[in-house]
Amino acid sequence: MGRNAQRVLVAVILLLAGSVVRAQSPAAVPPSATVKFETQFQFSTTSVDKEDGSRQPGSTFEFRRLRVYFDIKINDWITGAVESDMSMGRLTMRKAFMDLSLSKAFALKLGQDKKPFSLLETTSSSKYPAIETGVRIRGLAGALQHDNAAALTMFRGAPLIADEQNLVDQLLYKGYELGATAHGTVGRFSYDAGVYNGTGLDQLDDNDGKSVAGRLAYAVPMKKPLTLGVAASHRELNFPTAADTSTRSGTAYALEAEWGAFRTEGFWLLAEAATGSNIVTEDKFKGATAILTYFHPTKGRIEGVEPVFRIGAADPNDAREDDGAMTLTPGINVYFTGRNKFSLNYEVFNPSGPLFNTQKALRAQVQLYM
Repeated sequence: MGRNAQRVLVAVILLLAGSVVRAQSPAAVPPSATVKFETQFQFSTTSVDKEDGSRQPGSTFEFRRLRVYFDIKINDWITGAVESDMSMGRLTMRKAFMDLSLSKAFALKLGQDKKPFSLLETTSSSKYPAIETGVRIRGLAGALQHDNAAALTMFRGAPLIADEQNLVDQLLYKGYELGATAHGTVGRFSYDAGVYNGTGLDQLDDNDGKSVAGRLAYAVPMKKPLTLGVAASHRELNFPTAADTSTRSGTAYALEAEWGAFRTEGFWLLAEAATGSNIVTEDKFKGATAILTYFHPTKGRIEGVEPVFRIGAADPNDAREDDGAMTLTPGINVYFTGRNKFSLNYEVFNPSGPLFNTQKALRAQVQLYM
């Protein structure tokens, strides 16, 4: 998308938001729009170099996220949201939906939002305790192919990375989709279930099948918040082969748990385990991720310090040997106010066998949120 088109789209979004704020019914509370901003400015290094088959620079700065949110409220049962990302000169419309809340037990979301699969994915990036959701070491894919391409599972020109979050993302079990999602709360149970195009962000469907995803969660009655959940995601995919173009399907399942809460003194644990169809080979993948933090409130300009440890392990294809890996990510968050913070992570991607080399990255990030 050209820069002129980007400017026009941003101008239209601002105009629409202003119109929502101005429009009102004489007999009702005026509609409103709340604007939010999220900026993440990041510095990262990588251990991947030209000896690993890559010409990645040893370090770089980037805008990891540069997002504008519009939370729209028409009345007490009609709400919506629009979210765009303008990081690194690319404009992406990520979220755009209307939410019809017919009752506490049933609401219907229409448009584009994250599918209800993966607790870590659906946790807001502004609250997420680690800098990255999954492995993001610059040049890693090329280094793995340089080490031993024959041992990898390739999908759409890229290797499947042995990390639970990367796998469910690359195989499109999670992520933003166009579709319809029913959601609600009944007692201590909450649910989300929907039907989607299944082709990724802002894409038309390309086959007769639809993708579905859903989650069921239970809030355990205890002093420190504990939520346990199960989730499933099924997708249909056009899969070209040398002989023809066929449609394949796959299903992934997840167990999820959250103990504690964001910026609450003490421990906060986010954990999930996922398994399902590796839609490329029609074998199975499996993986798990856990993030443990401890928030310690302080006084003054720094409102809190939070050590973080992320551990993940995954196997992209259970029919192949030595293609799995473990990821270790220690780090720390320093909170200034609200969600504004400085973060430092050290990421180690450690393959399980001798076919691939260990890769590392140091990452520092400043987050501005309002």
